[in-house]
Amino acid sequence: MDFWDVDDVEGMYKLYVEYKNNNQWDMLAQLVPNLIKEYPQLIKYIINKIDSCYGEHRVYVLDTSKGIKIGYTKNSVEDRFAEKRYQ
Repeated sequence: MDFWDVDDVEGMYKLYVEYKNNNQWDMLAQLVPNLIKEYPQLIKYIINKIDSCYGEHRVYVLDTSKGIKIGYTKNSVEDRFAEKRYQ
């Protein structure tokens, strides 16, 4: 079965799992636009991932009570440390 032969969500999911489990990245790349059409909310997560991999980042060095923290973020340093995990 190929992605162009599928017009239902269940069939598309089965293809997705098959392609992913068999590392068929070329077929997954062709399936992604169909998944986005079916679930447009995916674009937000895809763009976030692209920004994480490809976008600009800030490198920072902080002296904390637990030691020196060196890292990078696509946000501002203030935004990074305002996250709940650092409170």
